[in-house]
Amino acid sequence: MLAISRLNYPGAEALIRLHDLAHGSKGIIAVHLDDLSCTTGITRFLEMPAPTSFMAEGQTSWIYDKTEEPQKLLSPEFWAHFDFALMERPEKAIGAWEIVEVIDGFAGIGLTKLGDRDLGDVENARSRPSSAETESSEDIVMSRGSWLKEVEKIIRDKITSGWWIEVKMKPMINIMKRLR
Repeated sequence: MLAISRLNYPGAEALIRLHDLAHGSKGIIAVHLDDLSCTTGITRFLEMPAPTSFMAEGQTSWIYDKTEEPQKLLSPEFWAHFDFALMERPEKAIGAWEIVEVIDGFAGIGLTKLGDRDLGDVENARSRPSSAETESSEDIVMSRGSWLKEVEKIIRDKITSGWWIEVKMKPMINIMKRLR
């Protein structure tokens, strides 16, 4: 159950992933966090602390913005100072942005019969942007849960005659990088 409940927090997953991708890439990184990101797991506890010294090489200071005011969000000047954004709807970010990665979140459960879908398929599979060093969402899910897929296969074959309760996922949070 803990593994499934973790899927309810794509905002937290996105921020952790952004830290992995960008920390150390420059001295100060400013990131905008939209409402869905903030309500699905982002807390002050996930924010990176201020560096101990601004003189140390490779240290990054993170600035987090959680603005929700519609008038500000419509201003190009508002978006100009951000390096990254975590957004449910990428079209709302003004300016030139690149989607670096998409984080899936919990979308419900369903009952499936073996043959309705192949084991390990991600519901509504679609192509997702990723960099050369970035694992795809499917790779991450399989590496974290490959043992679970084996258990699923055994139970389907031996106990439930092919029926299974599946966890449905859908794309929720876009990790976006400003193009300069």
